[in-house]
Amino acid sequence: MRIGVKPVQFNFSQDAYQELSGLKERLGVTSKTEVVRLSLGVLSWVVEELENGNKILAQREPGKAVELAFPYLKIRSRESTQ
Repeated sequence: MRIGVKPVQFNFSQDAYQELSGLKERLGVTSKTEVVRLSLGVLSWVVEELENGNKILAQREPGKAVELAFPYLKIRSRESTQ
């Protein structure tokens, strides 16, 4: 085991495991662990942006952007916690 590495075990439903495996292939990464690492990075960025009161937008076509909703995330803005 490498220094500074903490092993973690996950239990996935069959559907979640298939999604994890599918993302591994679609992303072209070598392991499911890498998918989880990438996912944590993306989620951390999303939380940081929402805590700072920023909106996350997706451009569907030129000149048309829609705000992405994350109703399952319970995010409080940093201003309200200070």
